[in-house]
Amino acid sequence: MRKQFAHKHPKLNLRTEKDLLRFLNASKEIKTKRGTLKRPVLFKDLTYLYEEPRLDWSDHPTESDSTKEKYVRSIKPGSILNTANRRLNEALRRTLDEQASQIFYGSVSKKSHIQAAGSLCNGKNTTIVSLDITRFFESISSDRVARFFCKAGCSPEIAKKLVAVTCVPVGPKEKPEEKYSLARGFPTSPRLALWSTFEIFVKLNRVLQKKFAHLSPKIVVFVDDIGISLKNATGEDIQAVKEIAFSVIESDTKDLSLKVHKNPPKLKIQHISENPEHLGLVIGKKNLSLGFKTRSKIGDVKVRLSDRTLSQEDRYKALQNKRGLMNYKRSITRP
Repeated sequence: MRKQFAHKHPKLNLRTEKDLLRFLNASKEIKTKRGTLKRPVLFKDLTYLYEEPRLDWSDHPTESDSTKEKYVRSIKPGSILNTANRRLNEALRRTLDEQASQIFYGSVSKKSHIQAAGSLCNGKNTTIVSLDITRFFESISSDRVARFFCKAGCSPEIAKKLVAVTCVPVGPKEKPEEKYSLARGFPTSPRLALWSTFEIFVKLNRVLQKKFAHLSPKIVVFVDDIGISLKNATGEDIQAVKEIAFSVIESDTKDLSLKVHKNPPKLKIQHISENPEHLGLVIGKKNLSLGFKTRSKIGDVKVRLSDRTLSQEDRYKALQNKRGLMNYKRSITRP
């Protein structure tokens, strides 16, 4: 069984460009939403990626929000950067996912937000503490990413090349800052975010299990959303758990600047009697149910389908939408 408290870096052992290319090209074909990727990464591509990767990405026009300093990066389809990023993500998935601690659910194969929420079910008189990290990807500097690769046995030269594939300047592309961080929106970002910060959350879990064993604490990490369930917790217990969580997450400043939202609505303290929601699902004593937003969507699509003036094309789309929502409901309520 995988240890919950493992604090050991996995090993990639990429010392040369030849090692890196063998690692990236181990899978001949990679399935993507746009089809199948067959193109390998070549020696000449590594030079291009190290010198000119910014030519292959841009700020997403609709998902980026300058008022929140949130810039989602979009990679040009078919570009060298796209090929390298997707191949690297597949190689990391194949190599790292089985070594992830049990508390991690985001960016881990065969794990989902449904399983994450289900792991927080803790019987009657449960309290759910939901935490959210602000600007998570931007808070992970390129130096922190390089640190992970080096601790995983990569040479400094290879770590620099991998950073060039996965990190971009902070701020808008047209007016970038000098600081580089993990690129929000790249295929590799969620998985690298996990492995660049995993020590923090493993430590938090270890502290909770030791200091609050009487509360049967359970913790799940889904990218930047952290859920903690406590059994029979008093107000003082909850306050102590919050303070420890804030302290542990924000204490690691080695090329990190993680900050936790300390006020509602990002910070949530919910009792089981209040139908607590985490990751969009209502957590019960033993089971899950649909969250408010999904229930609202089901209600809206039923209203649309009851409209006799709805065109055949719109009715078909609504039926497809309803079918997807009902399949999602069954996946949650299935015993």
